[in-house]
Amino acid sequence: MIRRALLAFFVLAASPGLAARYDFGVLNGELKDPRPGEIRIVFIGDSITSGWISPLPDKVDGAVRIGRGIAGQTSAQVRARFAADAIALHPAIVHILVGTNDIAGNGGPMTLDDTRANLTAMASAAQAAGIRVIIGTLLPTIDYGWRPGQHPVPKIAEMNAWIRQEAAARHYVLAEYFTPLAAPDGSLKAQLSSDGVHPNASGYKLVEKIATTAIAEARK
Repeated sequence: MIRRALLAFFVLAASPGLAARYDFGVLNGELKDPRPGEIRIVFIGDSITSGWISPLPDKVDGAVRIGRGIAGQTSAQVRARFAADAIALHPAIVHILVGTNDIAGNGGPMTLDDTRANLTAMASAAQAAGIRVIIGTLLPTIDYGWRPGQHPVPKIAEMNAWIRQEAAARHYVLAEYFTPLAAPDGSLKAQLSSDGVHPNASGYKLVEKIATTAIAEARK
């Protein structure tokens, strides 16, 4: 276990200047290790996750869910806290949903290769620690209200194509959020969101349904 934890740390710390370039928080808290037989699932990501899963342990369908979403964070910021906010909680499953804030430019200019590297590092570290990985496709949007003019539709499409490919190649469980939530123009369906980026109550019901299916697959 110590060897796996060290491996995870070095994988996640492999990006030079990561902590210096990005301000990030850690939500870990003082959670005890899982009880024998307990299925613990950590949901890590940005505001889409923080608006959905509580940071306090919550038992759903026989599994304990723990939310580790921080609003506004990029994949680099999530990667910087992944060891503390995901691996250190000893989950059986980790659900990773990040990348839209990279495209929005929240942390400054980032390429899709940057995002891919961060996702790969997190998922690889989780697998090295014996944690089953669920990776979600980015939700649709045609604009970010706080950073307009980023033209995200083609970038989201390219990112999601890679996520689907990686999930198949590396045996992650795919949570396909984009397709059922997207309108024909690549926007988030109006009835599922109030701001075009984040799901509303109806949107989260659909997100939850998709996640539940992915979790069932990950628990097999």
